[in-house]
Amino acid sequence: MHFRQMQLPGGQIMIGDAVISTQVHLGPNDEIVWHGATYHVEGDSVPVTLGGQVWYRTILRRGDKTG
Repeated sequence: MHFRQMQLPGGQIMIGDAVISTQVHLGPNDEIVWHGATYHVEGDSVPVTLGGQVWYRTILRRGDKTG
């Protein structure tokens, strides 16, 4: 999982969305629980071919279905 970060005077913080790469296509109704935090999928996964295999890059947003 890759988190976007922003530099503030006090240090870096996670902002916005996270990006995950999987070998499984995820859709807008899917959720992932990672280290006790729930993330929901924002839109459809985008297929990317790496090393002859298809991976899916997916944008996740932390929180429940209502945000």
